[in-house]
Amino acid sequence: LYGTGSNDGYSSFRGVVFHADESFDVLGADLWTASSAPLNATFELYEIFTTSGNVLSGANLVGSFNASLSGGLGFHGGDFAAPVGLMGGSDYLLRVGYDEAAAENWFFAFDPVVFGHTPVDIGQVTIIDGTLGGDTSNFVMPYMDLRVPAPGAFALLGLAGLASRRRR
Repeated sequence: LYGTGSNDGYSSFRGVVFHADESFDVLGADLWTASSAPLNATFELYEIFTTSGNVLSGANLVGSFNASLSGGLGFHGGDFAAPVGLMGGSDYLLRVGYDEAAAENWFFAFDPVVFGHTPVDIGQVTIIDGTLGGDTSNFVMPYMDLRVPAPGAFALLGLAGLASRRRR
């Protein structure tokens, strides 16, 4: 979904809740977007202890970085200061926010409650829900990915093929 309304900015942080199916390291993260003017974005990765409602309650920030997002449609982001280790069996929130007004945001409609979507297993992770400000009561999520060391590099949270994937 392409949003152009005043409510479409990431200032309150949009994110993706996921379950790590196995342990692995994360080098960085990206947001699929286009922006003619640089957006000063903050990426945050949290270990979370609930996957519905306010997922930030009791959460632990495990990594963050700032990046200037600009350029044509594509993945834009950056790297954590050091690789972040994710533990298999744990749940996480990857989110991004920026202060500037922006009308060039890309979202996927995904909501287990509103639309009846079930979690989507895409290999090393299972996508659970999207968030707005840390709350899963919204029905969209940003198109994001995590960068992992090769081999096994993959577009972790790029949900373009969401409709064609089934839970294992």
